[in-house]
Amino acid sequence: MSYRWKGPALPWKGTLRSLLEGKDDTNVLKSSVVWIILTSRGERVMEPEFGSDLLRFLFNPASEDQIVQVKDSIREAIHRWDDRVEFLDAELEIEEHTVRCRVLFKNAKDPKQDTIQVVEFQLAEGQLYF
Repeated sequence: MSYRWKGPALPWKGTLRSLLEGKDDTNVLKSSVVWIILTSRGERVMEPEFGSDLLRFLFNPASEDQIVQVKDSIREAIHRWDDRVEFLDAELEIEEHTVRCRVLFKNAKDPKQDTIQVVEFQLAEGQLYF
């Protein structure tokens, strides 16, 4: 059984209609993963625990310990905030003022769909790139 969720999802086509039209499962799940990862804990007033610690490490020198901490934060955040997503792995490259992130996951609500999904993005100079 395939689920169909309505609501905002990437990619946006620049219109309100495209924002609210039904999206396929993959785009909705990818969008959810990105929003969870890019929201810093404490940023949402009514949900202060929502999000991950990725952005907190953006301007710190990268060490192996910090990368492990960020990966753990991403895994825990996805597990806690979206039960539709089965987190598999996160790959991070943190350089001076640039973060490249690749998250691998499956659709946890559809056991017939065992395809591994990938969401990739890069934060550089205050810009988000997909």
